[in-house]
Amino acid sequence: MKNRKSGKRVNPGDTGFTLVEIMIAICILGVGLLAVANMQTKSVYSNSLSGNTTAALTLAEDMMEDLLGMDWNDANLSDTTFLNNFTNNVGQYLDTRLDSIRFTDHIQTNLDETGTVNGQAGGNFTRIWNIADNTPIANTKTICVIVTWGASNSEVGSAGRKTRNRKVCLCSTRGE
Repeated sequence: MKNRKSGKRVNPGDTGFTLVEIMIAICILGVGLLAVANMQTKSVYSNSLSGNTTAALTLAEDMMEDLLGMDWNDANLSDTTFLNNFTNNVGQYLDTRLDSIRFTDHIQTNLDETGTVNGQAGGNFTRIWNIADNTPIANTKTICVIVTWGASNSEVGSAGRKTRNRKVCLCSTRGE
């Protein structure tokens, strides 16, 4: 058999790829592309989560700095909920309720990444700060700032389900 253009002899086995070989190559390429697509969705989720975590930490740090700089008797440093102040008989801090969302002294809701209240419902962050007077010793205040956020639309986990609510917590002790 001769090639029409060049006139050279062509072996019957050197004529190109068969349909089966092309189908196998397409299947292998498809599996590889699916793996890359899955990796991309996980990357987008991780980037969104890390961005929200960074924003929450910034909100918590800003509030902690403000609270530590306030006058000792400032209203924002008042201990209004005794349920988050659990100590034993020698004054040691026992319970993690000071970083609990259920027992709050002060709260700000619908905050955006900059800490301003979003005029519309839908601000992604909630900032809470709890104060415990005379904890762990007399004439001190233990301050915990908690920032929580729900899953945003870009934070969708496996099988399209929204992820759980998340929180960061910063605690510090301040003397009089």
